[in-house]
Amino acid sequence: MSNSVIEIKDLSINYRNLQHFSIQTIIGNRDLGGRETIHAVRGVDLSVDRGEIVGIVGPNGAGKSTLLKAIAGIFQPDSGSIDTKGNRVSLMSLGVGFKWDLSGRDNIMIAGLLLRYPAQYIKEKTADIIEFSELGEAIDRPVRTYSDGMYAKLCFAITAVLETDIMLIDELLSVGDEKFQKKSYDRIASLVQKENMTGIIVSHDLELIRRMCTRAVWMNNGRFEADGTPAEVTEMYARRSAIELFGRPKLYDTEPAAGGTVLFRGIDVDENSGMLMNAEDRPGISRLSIGTNWEPFGIKRGSEITLLRDNVLFRVFAYRDSIPKEYIYTSTRPVDGNNTLYDRELSTLRWTAGSCTWDKDDCLVRFVLRTADGTEFEKRTVLEDLIKVEDNGTAGPEPSAKTWEESLAAAEKSLKPGDVPVIVIADTHVGSGGKWKKTAEMLSDISSKMAPYALIHLGDVTDGNYPLPVYVNKLKTIRSDLEKCGTRLMVCAGNHDLDLPYAGEHREEFTKAFSSFCGRTEHSDCLDIESCRTRLITLDSYDPDNSVPYGYDNDQIEKLAQLIRTAPDDTRIIIFTHISPEGDATAWGEEIRNNDALRELAAREIRSGRKICIVHGHDHTDTVKTVNGIPVVGIGCSSMEDHKGTRPLTDGRFRRIPGTASEELADILVLRNDSDVLRFMRIGAGENRDVDIDG
Repeated sequence: MSNSVIEIKDLSINYRNLQHFSIQTIIGNRDLGGRETIHAVRGVDLSVDRGEIVGIVGPNGAGKSTLLKAIAGIFQPDSGSIDTKGNRVSLMSLGVGFKWDLSGRDNIMIAGLLLRYPAQYIKEKTADIIEFSELGEAIDRPVRTYSDGMYAKLCFAITAVLETDIMLIDELLSVGDEKFQKKSYDRIASLVQKENMTGIIVSHDLELIRRMCTRAVWMNNGRFEADGTPAEVTEMYARRSAIELFGRPKLYDTEPAAGGTVLFRGIDVDENSGMLMNAEDRPGISRLSIGTNWEPFGIKRGSEITLLRDNVLFRVFAYRDSIPKEYIYTSTRPVDGNNTLYDRELSTLRWTAGSCTWDKDDCLVRFVLRTADGTEFEKRTVLEDLIKVEDNGTAGPEPSAKTWEESLAAAEKSLKPGDVPVIVIADTHVGSGGKWKKTAEMLSDISSKMAPYALIHLGDVTDGNYPLPVYVNKLKTIRSDLEKCGTRLMVCAGNHDLDLPYAGEHREEFTKAFSSFCGRTEHSDCLDIESCRTRLITLDSYDPDNSVPYGYDNDQIEKLAQLIRTAPDDTRIIIFTHISPEGDATAWGEEIRNNDALRELAAREIRSGRKICIVHGHDHTDTVKTVNGIPVVGIGCSSMEDHKGTRPLTDGRFRRIPGTASEELADILVLRNDSDVLRFMRIGAGENRDVDIDG
């Protein structure tokens, strides 16, 4: 039986923005139909059990206060429902509920009556409320004369003494002196422990959320980004805040350096978050006298660190080879491609001169170097010219247990003689750290056991958040790993492969690097598997130089038509592309160019007797749909992402838990000569799926 005292289902609240209108317009009751609609709360689901204290964190404008006011009954939902199960609800929030011209004493009575307490009971409790509030004689002054601290004390005292069933606190526990804050904390702890009180606390004070709450929710843009323990959620939110604070580092040098690790001048690392940041000017020191290696690399305990140049100092920032939770459970992306977890305690934050031995755990590191006298580092400086690390690792710890073995064994067992397997993988979003190393090992294991005819990547190979030298090396590493599978590689370009934040004037070089990775220069590729009468076609679906970047050029549609029509009549056609053909916009709302032409072409060929299927990534969803008579299959995200609480990434998702089989996700597409049923056998998170393409 449910113990919940608050049940919120698919709650949405909108309001109209008046900021662009004059007082005269509003008073004159002129047409305000053009006002902007603000979506303050968007499809929120929340269940709170009796005795829980739920903390809500998020930036200003996230919808936190609107949500509390809706629970308190001040705002009515535009859609969805709120059920407080008949419990008394009190909202403590500055500017809500009090009559400003009345005294504090009068407002105690009004607040109690609004909470449906008898007047006599309120009178009996008034002395206790005044004592708890510490307002003394000020209780008989008008509330409009109170400071924020006095107002907050009175708000809190009323609810603390009258003991409502559900206590909603909006940014009030951090107001007041230290003594009153401690008394407030102690009172809430007492209420929860003895009276089974339920509460929701909104605060920017992350330490308060960790101390006071049994659970936490991160809210952003009217939606929930994450829901978990206070420690987990506040850590995720703190890292997101750091990302938004620092933004993208400014690049001074982006050309690859021959035979070494580029030292990116003008970039420092923040001590608190481990994020890359633009170097701050220091007295007498040029910005370009500071630099770091962009991507963390491995170092082992006992490694010798030796400076190779006089007049240079260094610091070491350490990272664990573990994916930060916000990169798994929210839509946050690292702006520097670094998917590892910063460890401040393991770092050496003091500036060091000379040589030393790394006497700490094996980990990944960034070196920040600067000249002691403020002179600038030369362009194209490489790290190896400045510092030497002997016996260092190259990519962090080795992969842990092979979590995919059980599903791979089942897939291998189900193969029949004559079956042709093809590996299909989507949205790997490769970043720094060991996740790709493990994925590559899984693909190698699949290949060694099944000898696939091809390996098809549906795009978003990396997140693209790299400068040119790092991007080039990353793609070379990934290509080398995939070539070890010993099969034909076919790639569909995705938005993260070509929409590159650090490209700038080097966009052409980035594009060439990705074309080299794909092994082609055309926007499509084709492979025939004669033994099972199948033609595989890959189709790029993103052009960063087009005003509508998602979609297909006319010549791509014409080339696709040619590839379909030149295939033998009994040949099945499987089209692989990054984006879904389902609608005229992506799951995130971007327009798709010529998507209708793609659908019409496929539907027309199906009506003429062709057997066609379209397979896509991008949406991060596992779906099987029929669009205009076309079987369409969505492949889940290989990158370990689990956005259960966010939209549009909700449908068809599977739980992704590090250290379990669910951390990986790839499909083995099984083609059979005697059947038009395509079998997608899942390795890792998800389930097997059969798709009949015979009309």
